[in-house]
Amino acid sequence: MNQSSEEQLELIHIQYLINTILLGALVFSFLFAYNAELKLKGQAPFWDDQTVRNLTIAVRMSLLIGTLISIYVNFTNVDRLIKNGAPKETIESAQVQAVASVLGVVVAVLVLWAILHNPTNDIIIDIENPEL
Repeated sequence: MNQSSEEQLELIHIQYLINTILLGALVFSFLFAYNAELKLKGQAPFWDDQTVRNLTIAVRMSLLIGTLISIYVNFTNVDRLIKNGAPKETIESAQVQAVASVLGVVVAVLVLWAILHNPTNDIIIDIENPEL
């Protein structure tokens, strides 16, 4: 296996980590929505408001970490493509993905900021379930 293949495998393994973080956030989002549904129906939710808030902060922080890791992966991929003399279209596509990962960090920071700076839990329900 050459150096380029090893670099690609490393980036793929990092991508596995990012996907695992995203999958975990999706599962928690579903659980938060179900918890809110139970609460709205007058049934006993399985988490109290403070626990939901703490879990939401933890999930959002993990998403922020995941998006920061994706910046590393995407910019490393751009550098690798340039060094290996990839076609211009391939490099431009990778650059668009890198810019998108930066925008993902901006979104993750804004959502985390909104949760941290709102003393009530209503915003958590709004963020997790915007249709409510």
